[in-house]
Amino acid sequence: MEQSEFLAYEVKSCKQDFESGHGLSFIADLNYVVVPPSLVDYARSSPAGACGVGIYTPVAGYGRGENLKCVKPSRRFPRERPALELLLGLTRSLGREHIKGLKDSMDVEPAMEQKELEI
Repeated sequence: MEQSEFLAYEVKSCKQDFESGHGLSFIADLNYVVVPPSLVDYARSSPAGACGVGIYTPVAGYGRGENLKCVKPSRRFPRERPALELLLGLTRSLGREHIKGLKDSMDVEPAMEQKELEI
């Protein structure tokens, strides 16, 4: 497991996303930002682009939908944490997103009236 490769992606949709102070906290082996085509030049000149973070952008592709194109490859970063810790962080984040999705789905009004079960 220690020889596996971890890739991290952050999606940025506007210049304010780069300047907000949130994100760009990469800890993976290869790190990328995903930006719209209009932000590629800005991403290259930002601190993230200058420190070896790669850049992906969506392009109209063959087949259905859009594909991502790597416009700047990522530089490999030396891993500072063990693979097990990275997997634990990934699992924790996925669990948090799953719970958030469950809470959002609970806010929807039920289609039918729910009755209490008498056991």
